[in-house]
Amino acid sequence: MDDEAMRGRGEDAEKGERERKTEGARKVPFFSMFRYASRADMALMAVGTVAAMVNGMGDPLMTVVFAAVIDCFGAGDNVLQRVSKVVMYYIYLGIGTALASFLQVSCWTMTGERQSIRIRSLYLEAVLKQDVSFFDVEMTTGEAISRMSADTVLVQDALGEKVGKYAQLLTTFVGCFILLLCSHAYLQIFCLLQLCLGYVLKYQPGGRHHMPMRAMSSSRPLEL
Repeated sequence: MDDEAMRGRGEDAEKGERERKTEGARKVPFFSMFRYASRADMALMAVGTVAAMVNGMGDPLMTVVFAAVIDCFGAGDNVLQRVSKVVMYYIYLGIGTALASFLQVSCWTMTGERQSIRIRSLYLEAVLKQDVSFFDVEMTTGEAISRMSADTVLVQDALGEKVGKYAQLLTTFVGCFILLLCSHAYLQIFCLLQLCLGYVLKYQPGGRHHMPMRAMSSSRPLEL
């Protein structure tokens, strides 16, 4: 029992130490992670961003082509010829989206890997410059190796595919709103009003969204 209690106290102390180090870690702004990018990395990021925007516009343009196909069925004569001509835009759009998706993933993955390798080498260089007492007080050798391998993987994941995916989805969102505004302005205004009203009701302090939460937090369990 004494060994189990000592082992439990040791695990709790180690867990508390990890939580203390995590809370004391300084947060880094997102764009500051790109300060290790070279000119080649900047070129890759620029190409990947443009490709992500082109890939993101594929979904809104798909609805435009589909609407044109539907309109061809009510155009009168030569329906098959009209539909065949419009359907070709699906092929062109698919080829363009495939090329843009390939450039997006390849460019952002490549630049994320290049920057993570540079960050890993600089981190190792900074660790090797520390005094010997640093590894006895602040960090052990195993912890330094684990951080160098695990943290750089997270940085590579953040700098790589996720940035391109964010640019793609943001472009899709903005493109859908622009197409809706150009085709149905009244519906667009109604959607914007709905978004603003939902934001106010959800995040306004003391609003109806917070009243059930306060009631649930202040309630007490009943003993049966």
